[in-house]
Amino acid sequence: GPMSAAPEEPRVAYVISGFPLTFVTSEVDAHQQAGWSILPLSSSAPMPISHLSELERSWRKRTVYRPGIARMAVDVLMALCRHPIRSLAVLAFVFRLALASPSEAIKALYELGAAAHFAPRCRAFGANLVHVHFASRSLSLGLMLGILLDRPVTCTTHAFDLYTRPPRGLRFRLTRCAAVITISTFNRDYLAKVCGWDVAERTAVVHCGVDATRFPLVQRGPDARDIVSVTRLTPHKGLHIAIEACRVLRDRNVSATYRIVGDGEERADLQHRIREAGLSDRVRLEGARPNDQLLDVLAHSAIFVLPCVTLNNGDHDGIPVALMEAMATGMAVVSTPISGIPELIRHDESGLLVPERDPVALADALLRLLEDPALCARLGTGARQQIENAFCATQNAARLRGILAPFLAFQGSNSRRSTSAS
Repeated sequence: GPMSAAPEEPRVAYVISGFPLTFVTSEVDAHQQAGWSILPLSSSAPMPISHLSELERSWRKRTVYRPGIARMAVDVLMALCRHPIRSLAVLAFVFRLALASPSEAIKALYELGAAAHFAPRCRAFGANLVHVHFASRSLSLGLMLGILLDRPVTCTTHAFDLYTRPPRGLRFRLTRCAAVITISTFNRDYLAKVCGWDVAERTAVVHCGVDATRFPLVQRGPDARDIVSVTRLTPHKGLHIAIEACRVLRDRNVSATYRIVGDGEERADLQHRIREAGLSDRVRLEGARPNDQLLDVLAHSAIFVLPCVTLNNGDHDGIPVALMEAMATGMAVVSTPISGIPELIRHDESGLLVPERDPVALADALLRLLEDPALCARLGTGARQQIENAFCATQNAARLRGILAPFLAFQGSNSRRSTSAS
């Protein structure tokens, strides 16, 4: 059917697997404040409300979620009846994807029902563009949605979606995007390596960012001796290295407590390590907190640590947003020089970097900070400046809008595909 939006208003359908993620929420909120309309589409079940901030809750209410299988089957049949040519083009896309990567094609088939369900909602909304976060199944979903709507598709790539994917399936899908965005120069170089320069040179680097007003500069007293991590408890965060570093500190008679705020699959394993090392009096697992309650945690700690590691399958973090949030409050941070992290933390200017999987080097860095409040303060000032200069959510969302704006297909005029049939 005809799009119902007035041609001059940017209306973007946002596809993301686990909406709302903190950094995507601040991004879409910045778009909305700039006068863009956003329709969030989530291909996975909603997160429990208890883990969400107020802002995330408000966006969760507006998100369209994937329905049950029966409903999706009906949606696929409706799409075939109403838009037969575009529906066949979707099947042709899946077939060609299967030649490049059978595993990605199977995932795409799983997303077909969600694409058929989202399409009528996007038409009613008047979407001029489909923007996807993560080059995972979400991108296949977004590309199929783009075919059904005859709208261009753009994609922001992050970390796991690049490093753990078959390169041929990745290349096949990224070359079908009107624009590719990635969150670090490291990622862009990686894309050049696995997908070729033609993909890399169409890829713009836009860092994720934090809302510096939500994470203001905090004055910490000289008595603050807490070390803290705020993160999902997953293997590539390297928290077992931080626990081991705490044991090294204890053996050197250094008094410091370490708080781990967050939840995830590693919780039981980390708890076991803490007990085994006899650190139950110094290291506490505190569970997850909503994003808008983190400022309190950060304000009462002296040092933020996230010793990220690269896993055997090549998976690692992009540039963790938790590091940005801590740095925004003017906190001294310690991490490792992997992936895009050195783009955020300049060693000895905006934080400290230690080799990955090296608990002794990590303990040395923590001790250096615990013994030198002036160093903590200097790194904290540098950290805040780095966030204001390069990792501010509103500035980076504006950069993203600048990249997306030329691809907004108003009334089908500059759509990349010529399928005006159906």
